Amino acid sequence: QQNRLNAKSSSGVYLLPGAKTPARLESQIGTLRMSLVNITPDTDGTTLTLRIQGESNDPLPAFSGTIEYGQIQGTIDNFQEINVQNQLINAPASVLAPSDVDIPLQLKGISVDQLGFVRIHDIQPVMH
Repeated sequence: QQNRLNAKSSSGVYLLPGAKTPARLESQIGTLRMSLVNITPDTDGTTLTLRIQGESNDPLPAFSGTIEYGQIQGTIDNFQEINVQNQLINAPASVLAPSDVDIPLQLKGISVDQLGFVRIHDIQPVMH
């Protein structure tokens, strides 16, 4: 399912909560593998960790990006995203390579059962 969504996506990469494999994103800072881990309910919604892994032998620079999340209604081939919310993410520069970056996220207003997708786009290096 995740692969089919990403084949159609022109903006960023879709991560589905149940997916077993990371999704790949070609970004300005190189090819990244992304996955959602530790998805747990909390009082305001859902908390999870966005795991981002670099594939190059250079450490990842500090970067920012946008995540959107919400529910999916319909089938994978003909779906609507509903109750979509977004937030910005920021990650510090990595020291090790290949880099693994874990970004804790709090998705307010959506339960674990409702969470249909997380989409990540606009990943850009942060210039200091």
